[in-house]
Parts: sequence; structure tokens; C-alpha cells
Amino acid sequence: MHRYIPYLAKNAGFNKIAEKIVQHQARKYGQSKFGLNRFINGYLDLLTLWFLNNFGKKPMHVFGFLGSIMFLIGFIAVVCIGIDKLYALTNGIPQRLITDSPYFFIALTTMLLGSQFFLAGFLGDLIARQNPNRNDYQIEKKRSDMHKMFWLLVAMATLLAACSTIDCSLNSRVAVTYKLAGDVKKLTHPLTVTAHLGDGNDSILLNQLANTDSFQLPMSYNRHEDTLYFKTKTTAKALTDTVIITKINIPHFEAVDCNPYIFHEIKDVKCTRHFIDTIVVNNKHVTNVPSKSNFFLHLKSDIH
Repeated sequence: MHRYIPYLAKNAGFNKIAEKIVQHQARKYGQSKFGLNRFINGYLDLLTLWFLNNFGKKPMHVFGFLGSIMFLIGFIAVVCIGIDKLYALTNGIPQRLITDSPYFFIALTTMLLGSQFFLAGFLGDLIARQNPNRNDYQIEKKRSDMHKMFWLLVAMATLLAACSTIDCSLNSRVAVTYKLAGDVKKLTHPLTVTAHLGDGNDSILLNQLANTDSFQLPMSYNRHEDTLYFKTKTTAKALTDTVIITKINIPHFEAVDCNPYIFHEIKDVKCTRHFIDTIVVNNKHVTNVPSKSNFFLHLKSDIH
């Protein structure tokens, strides 16, 4: 904030402020840090000083005003929507429900935001009035206070750095591994796997996979039963088998500041037998650690 020392001095009550001309020396070492970012940061700093000077001790004047205006606009919009609905009902004009109109939710959101702004100003006023030095003007901070602030910041940074030594994964979903076994050692026909989402839709988990002896599929987070559709297309026709996996979901926390993994314990697996012969559980524990295959997949060898 050094570039705004005159502004700070004026706000602190100093009236005799002047400029002293000095002789600048050419830089001998290093490189200048002055760049375009100084204009952006300077502008933001100026806004901060302006806000603190005008509303630092009376935040209700800005937040309360904004909150009241937003709440009033939202309230008037809701009233207009209600009047329009009543007019349509009175005159027999077909009209959709109020809750089906996006304007209703926009007005409701505006009212909620207005209430939150008003509450923020109210709390800000309470906090400002609890400050015993709110009427004092001080230019220079005591060195002891600066030292305390410095060591407090160091302690907070150390605490945050010590919270966890584990890098959180970008994806907390775990996958189950299928291994081909029996007479068929490799997928000769393209395999597509979709998952039933329970809302009438399917999600593609595997698309046209071929020439491999193993593959991985993700499991649902909180469902106790996953329904999968294994689809393949031979030279004669398309075949589909339904695979149902029953499991127990187990939350697992790597660290306090990471999202939890959902591990699984496989209880049973069932399937139809159009081109799948059998599916055998080899490893019932599904975690984020690579391990042996969870399922042995036996395909029929007489499918062409």
C-alpha cells in the first residue's frame, strides 16, 4: 500500500500533505518488478482503501442497502408472477405452474441473496462495534504486533502443511478387474459394457473393446447392487448378457482433507448365459490398490 501513503495520511486526519522532489538513481543490479500486474493490483488496492474508508466502520450502509434492493426486486417479481397466475386462472387462460417458471426461481434466488447481504451487513456492524479501538486513528503499527502477526502466519502455514502428507486423488472411484479364463483367453469379438443407472438410462463403461485378456470397470458409489449389460456382436448376431453384482460399500478416508474413497466387498455375482459361460469371484475386496483380478470371466468357446 506504499503508493497510497498520501491517501492513507489524509484519511488519518493529516491535512498538510505535500510532495518532495527527489533524485532517482539508475538501477545497478537486478530487474524491475514493475509490470502490467501493478496496474491491476493497484486498482484493486485502491478499491479496498475506498471501501474501508467509506464503509469500514458502517458496513451496514453498503451491504444493507444492496440486500434491501435485491430483496425488494425479488419480492416484487414474485408478486407479479402470482398476480399473472391469478389473472390467468380467473380468465380461464391455460398457464403452467408457478414452480415450472424459471422467473420464479430467479426471483426466489434474488430474495435469498438480498437476505444474505443484509445479514452480512448486520454482522459486520456488530463486529465493527465490538472493536474497542474503532474510533482511534493510527498510522504506524507497533513492531511487536507485526512480529506476532508474522509468527502467527508461520504457525498457520505450518499447521496447514502438516495436515496431510498424502496427495488427494483427482478421482476417488475404484475399479474392479475382469480377467478372461477358461478356453477363451482373449476377446475375439468387440465387447461393450453399459451400466443401468436406475432412471431408465444406461451409461457406457466400455466401448468396443477387443484383443485383450483383461479390463477394468468402475463400480457405483453407494448402490448395493450393480446391474451391467455385456454386449458383443458376432458374425451371426448381437448377444447381450446381464451381470448383477451384489456388494457392500465401505467408506475409506486417506486423509482428513481428502474426499473419501468408497471401497467394496463383493458378496455375489449372477449373470445370464448367452455368450458368457460363468463369472467367478477371485478377489472380493475392491480398493484403490492394484491387486489380483476380482473376477474370472469365462466366455463360451462355440460363439462365432
